[in-house]
Amino acid sequence: MTRRRLVQSVAGVAASYALRVQAGSSSTIGLGLGNYGLKTYPTTEAIRFIASVGYDSVELTMMDGYTTEASRVPPQERRNLRTLLGELGLALPSLLEQIPILGSAADHQTHLERIKRDAQFGHDVNAGVGGVRPCVQTHLGGRSADWEKQKALVVDRLGNWASTGREMETVVAFKGHNLNLNDTAEKTLWLIQQVNSPWLRVLYDYSHYQAVDESLTRTMELLLPHTAMISIKDCRKYQDKPGFERLLPGDGTIDYTDYYSRLVKFGYAGHTVVEISGQISSSPGYDAAASARRCYSNVALKMAAAGVRRPQSTNRARKSV
Repeated sequence: MTRRRLVQSVAGVAASYALRVQAGSSSTIGLGLGNYGLKTYPTTEAIRFIASVGYDSVELTMMDGYTTEASRVPPQERRNLRTLLGELGLALPSLLEQIPILGSAADHQTHLERIKRDAQFGHDVNAGVGGVRPCVQTHLGGRSADWEKQKALVVDRLGNWASTGREMETVVAFKGHNLNLNDTAEKTLWLIQQVNSPWLRVLYDYSHYQAVDESLTRTMELLLPHTAMISIKDCRKYQDKPGFERLLPGDGTIDYTDYYSRLVKFGYAGHTVVEISGQISSSPGYDAAASARRCYSNVALKMAAAGVRRPQSTNRARKSV
């Protein structure tokens, strides 16, 4: 299938979602931040702070222990959040989850209900800024060593995720992760192709492919046509021990001018959301506000240098805080 035909087939079902792939057109790309790295902030304080820095969008965290976990947010608070996002001009492209694909059949049913709960939360709080509707995004968990043994089961369960997404009119997006079953772009692409549903998309996070020495060019070529949203951060290999150190975007080796130039050339239109890794936010001396500002400074200048057109809501957000 050509990229143009892929765009046409997906657009008929999910045109109003965060996914916008418009080959050959001038596209708008937003810069967002989630409350994942602002866990100690009350919800409204976190949202107002994100807007005050100049971000275009916010990602809300559905994980246990966060103030935006769906079961902790009653109807009136949801209405208040929807009003606040509208007043600040903040799009809501993503709801961040941690839902493992493996486990027992009972676990799987619980996870499907959790996706439904999250999707309903998204419908309730989203103000529709920029015509964006949030996806529910997660990584899959598991171990790379178990890929061959588990991949058929993963396909079956991702098909159930896609069906739940269709039922709830919410795209479910999953990321490749260098420590998970799908630790390469090829594995992630294979899963997407097997399920073949517009309600199941990719959450593209190059840092995890960077960690296993895959090129930016190749991973973008494979995955951008199937991508609902982009998460950005950096990483580097530890010099004194095995593993990878997660970094703020712009503090590593990714050239974000080149990165965004590629997105513009491809025709990606949607949001790129900064992830402040838990590895960073849990470290001694972590300063959430300073980190959020540093990320914005690191990336926004690179977006401008790449000729990115930002959403018009940013100026409204700055005036409203």
